[in-house]
Amino acid sequence: MSLDEITRIVTLETSGTTARPKRIFFTRQDLEATIEFFSRVLAQLTRPAEKALILLPANTPSGAGDLLNTAMARIGGQGIAPGPVTDFSHTLDILFSHEPSVIIGMPVQVLALGESAKAKNKPAGFVRHAILTADYVSPAVTSRISDSLGCRVWEHYGMTETGFGGGIDCPAHGGYHVRETDLFFEIIDPDTGSPALPGQWGEIVVTPLNRRAMPLIRYRTRDMSRFLPDPCPCGSPFKRLAPVRHRYSGRVSLSNGSVLGMPDLDDIFFRIPGVVDFHAALSQDPKTPRLGITLKALDPSQIQNVDIQKFLPHSPVLEKALETEALCLSPLGTEAFEFVDTYRSKRKIHLQA
Repeated sequence: MSLDEITRIVTLETSGTTARPKRIFFTRQDLEATIEFFSRVLAQLTRPAEKALILLPANTPSGAGDLLNTAMARIGGQGIAPGPVTDFSHTLDILFSHEPSVIIGMPVQVLALGESAKAKNKPAGFVRHAILTADYVSPAVTSRISDSLGCRVWEHYGMTETGFGGGIDCPAHGGYHVRETDLFFEIIDPDTGSPALPGQWGEIVVTPLNRRAMPLIRYRTRDMSRFLPDPCPCGSPFKRLAPVRHRYSGRVSLSNGSVLGMPDLDDIFFRIPGVVDFHAALSQDPKTPRLGITLKALDPSQIQNVDIQKFLPHSPVLEKALETEALCLSPLGTEAFEFVDTYRSKRKIHLQA
């Protein structure tokens, strides 16, 4: 094919990056397939002339936010695409003045907006749906967004290499229904590369079936999931991936044999009222590694003197690690939440010397 057919070039580091940043190429045909997928999803959640608030990068043509904006127009709706939240007051004004039926964004950012709307006594229910993407989604986050905005919450899985769209859960919320017409998913043993047994957890490998600009064959995502064997209650015949909980390279091995990742921490700390994000750092003490947690809130004064013990049962991995002294937990810190910190990189446990 001719280089004149290339419509979009993305240079980035993503969850699948294991070396230098890579470039991903797309033709208009490649991008049209993604717009079609987004249109089908949004048509199920909106009515003609309704609005969607799109909190994903949209300032570049054919970015994820721009493709969603195009998809909304295709189905007769209106996309409002200010991009990832950096100006909290401005985005909140857009939310309150336009009252979109759908919000699409990163889990932490949507959670913070929902908690702020609740704090300002905005009646819940004006937003009917929230689509969360670009990071792991804790059940605790899903529950709090649903409560604060009075909406149903949907989880989307995808990455630049899949053409942004990959799969989304259904009304039964039993895993991701994947784009089988455009993408072939496999689960492999991350250590050997061999196909995983049916229902076994492993690394997601994806092969785009119709990619014109840049074919990928068995692309290793480093994301961990499994195929769900039973038919989905919604009746869809498409394969289902279990919700992604870990990235293979983003976990920390502990001396008691367990492995700790951000989802294990999310299951605890997002249950604390007022917390909308947190920073995790693990010091590599040769005797007992020390885990430091800084809780972030719109109003830090509301999360003082947290009794963490009552939340520990929600994370068996961390609870066991503390009981066996595989690590210890420093006193919790608190600080004000800043939106700008939420889209620069993936949330992870930071390792300190």
